[in-house]
Amino acid sequence: MLDFGVKREIFLDFSVGSKIAFYGLAAISICLFIFGIIQRIKKYRSGKDTKGISNIAVRFKDFLSLSLTNKTIIRDDLYSGISHLLIFWGFIILFAGTAIIFLNFDLLSLLNRAWNFWHGSFYLWFSLLLDLFGFAFFVGLLLMALRRAFLRPPCLDYRRVDTSPGTYSRRSYILGDWLFLGILLLIGVSGFFLEGLRIAMTRPPYSSWSFVGDSLAKLIIKMTGGKAPGVTFYKLIWWLHSLMSLAFIAYIPYSKAIHILTDPANFLLKEEVAGGVPPFAEDEVDLDKLGYMELKDFTWRELLSLDACTKCGRCHISCPAVISGSSLSPRDVILDLRDFINAKAKAFLLWDCQATSHEGEKLVGEVIKEETLWSCTTCLSCTEHCPVFVQHLPLLIKMRRHLIEGGFIDEGIQDALINISECGNSFGEP
Repeated sequence: MLDFGVKREIFLDFSVGSKIAFYGLAAISICLFIFGIIQRIKKYRSGKDTKGISNIAVRFKDFLSLSLTNKTIIRDDLYSGISHLLIFWGFIILFAGTAIIFLNFDLLSLLNRAWNFWHGSFYLWFSLLLDLFGFAFFVGLLLMALRRAFLRPPCLDYRRVDTSPGTYSRRSYILGDWLFLGILLLIGVSGFFLEGLRIAMTRPPYSSWSFVGDSLAKLIIKMTGGKAPGVTFYKLIWWLHSLMSLAFIAYIPYSKAIHILTDPANFLLKEEVAGGVPPFAEDEVDLDKLGYMELKDFTWRELLSLDACTKCGRCHISCPAVISGSSLSPRDVILDLRDFINAKAKAFLLWDCQATSHEGEKLVGEVIKEETLWSCTTCLSCTEHCPVFVQHLPLLIKMRRHLIEGGFIDEGIQDALINISECGNSFGEP
């Protein structure tokens, strides 16, 4: 019999076998998530150690300010910034809501039924809050989808500046972006539709607190001629929503969705490099090891920073080298480095990397071309415009050092150095 009290059932008319199946799938999803996170951590641990983290209180304050306001995302692009803010807070509140349901039904209620708080005023306000932020979540995702499908700003153009069209493919990047957006949209839409079906079936007198679900319920009842939808159809949508949610949890460490974790971590742990030019590390004093040549040369913070990149393209469109038509794109440098490192670390990813193994390729000269490195003017525009504080310049400088160690110096720079040596100025004037 359906309960008309001020509460709702989580497993409405579900058998014990269905509940066991759900919790079994949830356990598998969580295990896949943990395994993926462990693989990421192993990759970071393969990098060099760095000095300790200083100014922890200041870092944490900045971390909260940047994370909760999304101000670095809003700063250069109001449309995408507001859209992301809606998605961010919608996701946070919906995640918190799921955690509260887990706490109530899977922990406290098992320990003592009297501790159940999923009823009365708490439930009503909880329902209102989840519908409000769930709707914000949906609107933000819809705006992002419209931006990619129709507005197509230059920053989302993944074409390379250093390679002719047809010699490479960025299809996996595009598929990864749409998969990420699509699965979140499907979770959001199916969640509201599920709520509408439940309200149409139970018709509780307090359904107006769930204003989105209540509106959908009225539409469903109207479309079915006043009849309540069947339990079988409700269960079908329930499983669709649940399976998509569990799939998303498992999908996070292997995809673009990892930025949910790596971006906040990069905010908190980013390296502070004065002027953007890195000093020599202790192991770079030996000229045989000057600069970056392979995976083990990167620090663990740099490896984390590469995973924080979301391919937003703001560094790309603000770079003077890109604007002038040279072979450097700071976005492509970060993506190429990430693909190279993931290939060497044998990381498993879903549509968030180029289809290349980098087998036998050298980092400097092949993965990142010499002319690309020398095209950088060290103006720091890329770093200034990056909303997640990826530091492009230190990586470019450290790879340049390897070129200098090997004697591969840009001809223009060689001429300038010779002129300074012989004439005392870079122009070669007496």
